[in-house]
Amino acid sequence: MMNNGTNDGTDDLIRAGAANWADWHESQLMAHGLRCTRSETLWRCWEPGGVIYLGAITLIPGDPYALYVEIERLVEARKPAGFVVADCWASLDLSRLGFEATDVEPWYISPPVEPPFVTPDELRIEQVSTLSALREFEAASLKGFDIPETATSAPFQIHAESSIEDQNLRCYIGRVDGEPASVSMAYVSNGIVGVYGVATLPEYRRRGYAQALTRAAVQSGLGLPALLQPSPMAESMYQRMGFYEIGRLQMWSLPSA
Repeated sequence: MMNNGTNDGTDDLIRAGAANWADWHESQLMAHGLRCTRSETLWRCWEPGGVIYLGAITLIPGDPYALYVEIERLVEARKPAGFVVADCWASLDLSRLGFEATDVEPWYISPPVEPPFVTPDELRIEQVSTLSALREFEAASLKGFDIPETATSAPFQIHAESSIEDQNLRCYIGRVDGEPASVSMAYVSNGIVGVYGVATLPEYRRRGYAQALTRAAVQSGLGLPALLQPSPMAESMYQRMGFYEIGRLQMWSLPSA
């Protein structure tokens, strides 16, 4: 599972992707008033966040002792709650700290110049700029990812109201006949655009809406390369859009005590 990075430029891209992923998490979680910190090696949140958020993200490749020390401190601070760590280079063995290896996910990148793509005529894409739209965006995201409504007790539990004030964050809703059908997010930092939360409501799937919402997020970067971590079901769609794999990451889950 060891991967200490490469010398062909992909390591720098994954570093940028890891930092961007951490920036996006920090923007969302600090909007909820949660404490997040980072070192050269690790970003982490010291308190439980919403159901979609990680507890820590590695920021450098390799197997440094410092990473294990930092993660062990986080485990102690967050007991008895469990959390998930994203090892962005699949280079750690966190089983010694009680974690279980779960998903291995690819890093996908899209070059700045993309192949042409036509948005379906019936789809209207808008950027979220009001609290009412953010409420709709959050509800559509939960449905699109098949997350039970019981996972949140009220609106804005996942995406805090103040999160739309972050100028680096762009949230998009695709509407059909005025109703939310698909969503996506983009976070622009570290010289890339990170694409997050692409989801389509079940009744609107297989119509090209996810591609259109991904395209909207990618264009947030104004010519910057775009990075994302696709689900197995979505890999072929992203490949058709010009994305390709540059590395792999390992997710580690710490069960609640």
